[in-house]
Amino acid sequence: MTFEPHIVRLPSVGSTSTEVMRLAREGAPSGTVVWADTQTEGRGRRERLWSSPPGNLYLSVLVRSELPLALSGRLSVGAAVFLARLINSEYGVDIRTKWPNDVRLGGGKLGGILVEAGPLREGTPEWYVVGCGLNVATAPEELGIPTASLAQAGVQATPDDLVGPVVQAIREASRTASDESAWGELRASWPETDDAVGPVTVTCGDKTYQADGIGLDTDGSLIIEREGARWTIQSAEVSIITDP
Repeated sequence: MTFEPHIVRLPSVGSTSTEVMRLAREGAPSGTVVWADTQTEGRGRRERLWSSPPGNLYLSVLVRSELPLALSGRLSVGAAVFLARLINSEYGVDIRTKWPNDVRLGGGKLGGILVEAGPLREGTPEWYVVGCGLNVATAPEELGIPTASLAQAGVQATPDDLVGPVVQAIREASRTASDESAWGELRASWPETDDAVGPVTVTCGDKTYQADGIGLDTDGSLIIEREGARWTIQSAEVSIITDP
């Protein structure tokens, strides 16, 4: 898979992912990155708004691969894992993940990954857009959940400093998602650093129940155990909230 980062920086945009989709339809190559200082229509999973004040990082990356849509959950999980590892290594802070797409610091949401797919051809998208929002300077309070920023942890970094690690994480995630051996290694180590392992609250539609997160399935779904039975949960259908 060819992946050569080419960064388009904008002072402001509605959504970096929407802009990457436009470029994808025009034939932009894999590795095209749109990075904006602010977004006016940033979004997260399940069409939630993503607060986008200046000082934080907002970017999206075009990934052209042969990854089937059925395995697209690997991309969001992998991008979160590799981003957590890179930030931990570079800045020495304890970044964890929360299935399927969050990176967390001190129990608060530090950032998230949003994967969106292009037109399908025999079950495989022509392209994926992998978006990332990362709280660098500030932690928005209007999300209704605990949030965190790198600045709160004493990390002296700017969005410029984090662009490289985020793009590298997405590149590693796209490679790993298509490599069964590499995915197997990530899947085996994932329970060590993800907050969805252990007691969790699962919300699916209008139903909420308690369960235990056990591990990752082969497609990136979460394996849970409830009342002695095991189930798998896909990211498009549920939200996971860890117990305090």
